[in-house]
Amino acid sequence: MAKRKSNMSALYFPVELSLADTDCVVCQDDAKNPVFCTTCKKMLCFACIMRCESSAGCPTCRGQIQRNVLRDQCKLYSCEDHDQLLTMLCTDCEICVCKQCLAKDADHAKHSFVSIDSIRADLAQAMDKLYEYMDLVDGFNGLGTVKNISGELAEKYFTFSNVLQANIDKIKSTVAEIEGHNLKNLIKNRKDIKALLQATVDELDQMNEPEPREIYELEVFPMEVNPKPSGNFRCVYTNKIFDNFGNRWKINFFPKYHKFRGASNPNFCAFSLCLKSGIPGR
Repeated sequence: MAKRKSNMSALYFPVELSLADTDCVVCQDDAKNPVFCTTCKKMLCFACIMRCESSAGCPTCRGQIQRNVLRDQCKLYSCEDHDQLLTMLCTDCEICVCKQCLAKDADHAKHSFVSIDSIRADLAQAMDKLYEYMDLVDGFNGLGTVKNISGELAEKYFTFSNVLQANIDKIKSTVAEIEGHNLKNLIKNRKDIKALLQATVDELDQMNEPEPREIYELEVFPMEVNPKPSGNFRCVYTNKIFDNFGNRWKINFFPKYHKFRGASNPNFCAFSLCLKSGIPGR
């Protein structure tokens, strides 16, 4: 998972509801009004952990108990009918249910359902595209001072950098909105959230469309930059591309940590462009 993810977001916390031990670690019975310790992620009855608050904190990890956080959790992870952990979504009724709701002769026994974990995983996978984009911008901006470029090349470099950074504002807004949902709202609004994620990705693609090209400008190419290249990293991108006249070129992109022969200071990046076939200057 990307470093930017909020571990306390309903997308990722608790990690897997379907694998959670449903027994309270204190009373060893099915947890009633279940809550999760924000430190060790163990599940307890709300009443049990509240009794531990005045003693040594969480009975498993001794972590500090945050009463307000757990009080909110109690409302979010509990089945309204049975006070047990929500693990499934009844797709017929569009409500989250616990294992008792799906038991034989229960109200939802013959309904269709899907696990809450699978819904969260699907949304988290879509969110990964936004996190990866932010990491790409960090990697590009982390290349350091650009040296030995001037004129139009320098202008294009900094324009590209500014466009990437401008897109971050849109991404942060979308990420904050989605991570602000609690579990029940996340599941209830899953289709709208998925549509919002797709719309954001599509908008980013449009924002990154190039302006009309000059007569000799090469085809736009995708760039994948390793944000943390190692000391012996030689090239983070290489590709063969064509211009408008059918000439074939090979382009390489080198990060700042690559030490070119004869260079005393590796704090720069470079592009290498080589004509592989065709007639230059036509």
